[in-house]
Amino acid sequence: MSLRICHQTVDDPMPMWRKYAWDYPRTIREYELGDLGDLDVLTEAEAWRSRIINSRLTNGERDQVVGGAACAPWASVQAGADPGIRQSRRVCLAW
Repeated sequence: MSLRICHQTVDDPMPMWRKYAWDYPRTIREYELGDLGDLDVLTEAEAWRSRIINSRLTNGERDQVVGGAACAPWASVQAGADPGIRQSRRVCLAW
């Protein structure tokens, strides 16, 4: 199976995926496959989890992100605005 990444075709992506899994097992376990919790609530722990991927998020920035998500006008966001993302207040990144 081939995979297209940044306008380039990778004929056999398995070695690339294996290397990623070998190099970044904690990222896969704790960030990518971490507990989703309530998809309508962003918690401090979920925001802080971005540090696993070297985000340099500070305590103050974490609090701003969580506070902003809690009071954001989500009701005004049209459901299905992005068909690649399921209806939720949380944005889930997908490969």
